Amino acid sequence: MITLNEKICILFSDIYNQLKYRLLANKKPTIIWGRSPYLEFGPGIRTRRLKNTIENELINKTCIYMQSHWPWYDIILYTLWAKILRIKIVFNQNGIYTKNYKKNYRFHNSILIFGILNSNYLIFQSWFCYKSIIKVTPYFLKGLINSKKYRRILNPTIDYINNNPAKNKRHKILICNSFRSDVAYYSKYICELSLGLKNEKYIKEINIVGNIKANINEQEIKKLLNTKNIKLHQKLDNKKLLEIIKNNTIVIHLNDGDACPNFISEVISFGIPCILNSNGGGKEIASKACLCPKNKLNLNGHLMPNFYDCKKSLNELIINYSKYRNYAIKRGEQLNLKKYVKKHIQIINSL
Repeated sequence: MITLNEKICILFSDIYNQLKYRLLANKKPTIIWGRSPYLEFGPGIRTRRLKNTIENELINKTCIYMQSHWPWYDIILYTLWAKILRIKIVFNQNGIYTKNYKKNYRFHNSILIFGILNSNYLIFQSWFCYKSIIKVTPYFLKGLINSKKYRRILNPTIDYINNNPAKNKRHKILICNSFRSDVAYYSKYICELSLGLKNEKYIKEINIVGNIKANINEQEIKKLLNTKNIKLHQKLDNKKLLEIIKNNTIVIHLNDGDACPNFISEVISFGIPCILNSNGGGKEIASKACLCPKNKLNLNGHLMPNFYDCKKSLNELIINYSKYRNYAIKRGEQLNLKKYVKKHIQIINSL
């Protein structure tokens, strides 16, 4: 968590950099990141990887790299400063607010639209992100968004060393999520799915990362804890999570509407194929390295596949594991961080 003092320091440092760029004669181009590099969840991790690499490259424009996870007051304040000082804005759209996540979600989505309309270039982290913001935009403003310069740039993969053999008789399954209270349905779903998979002969181990215990009852917790081949891990920092990822062979990530999961780009980095929900941005990242069972369930408004179809997809993936693993390795090369940075440099230098 970022403290209040840290938030204030970040804000004043960014304002100082904007003023320095506009007022000094010798202007060194810089990117103003806001609080994104200080966040510990997906967008923060992705931003740090971009920031640490792009700072060694040549850019010829100063810009604000605004993102949709910024708080509403930062989007307004940085936008106003940019207009006053004539500084360009690149807006990274990586999600919207929903009713379950924020009670005043309409207000927050309106601020996102405000930031997007006042930006100079849009980056969508997936086409799902694009469709999501268009869906909540008033009809008379949709044309303005579509008229802006924009590009889809998927989450980057990272360098990896893959030691998993192409053929595995028994597999280690990884399921990772924050298991937030506003999506409690997913904790119960994963609990039932894991217990349903525990006796499958092709599964050696099921690893569940995240605070799943917060949203299921004591009896369900005991069932998970008493199952020898199911291991529960609390929420982990990114370094520890990467260690967990590389020791598994298949990932299941079925939560509905995950716009651009950084977790999936990391999974693909290790050449690991996935079972994903078709409704979200994960399938765009994984491409051919995933299977998406058809959504036939509606759980409190969330579209999910039934357990039979999940098992069916899992069986298909395991039978053709070498093929899907090779797809994942190729996809990892296509989405590497260097290409992600290069695309950003092209956009910033074109402002």
